[in-house]
Amino acid sequence: MSTFFIPPSDTSQPFVRPSSVLPAAGAYDPSPTIIPCEGQTELVFMITYLRAAVGGSVSFKVEFSDDKVTWFQTSHLGAPTFTAAVDSVFGLQRAEVKYTSTSASQENFMSPSFTVAARWARISCKESGVIGSAGTVSVRLQQRGSY
Repeated sequence: MSTFFIPPSDTSQPFVRPSSVLPAAGAYDPSPTIIPCEGQTELVFMITYLRAAVGGSVSFKVEFSDDKVTWFQTSHLGAPTFTAAVDSVFGLQRAEVKYTSTSASQENFMSPSFTVAARWARISCKESGVIGSAGTVSVRLQQRGSY
């Protein structure tokens, strides 16, 4: 697990996961890079994926921590069906994002933006399409905010 510092004036897009084959058996990266987030308000990841087989997909999860020990995974809030004069219940669940390839060529896409929720963040990736044929992925980081 590594940590790096990005000066607030740095407009480069450092790799938080250099290009490499995803872990075997659909497992998440075992030691994702820790990203310092103090002074930042938003994270966006630029992801490059090259599938190894038709149906290849990459999934990723983003987690936040204030102590680099206890990690909190981002979640998804599901909107309920609205009925007048009846209280609503929202569903909340930990979330991962899945991208399914559309061709055999390398594909580049951006993640949704994540609001910075703690001092540290990390992103972990896994093959979630054809588990026996792990694709290759790299992840670059774009931070937004000010000190």
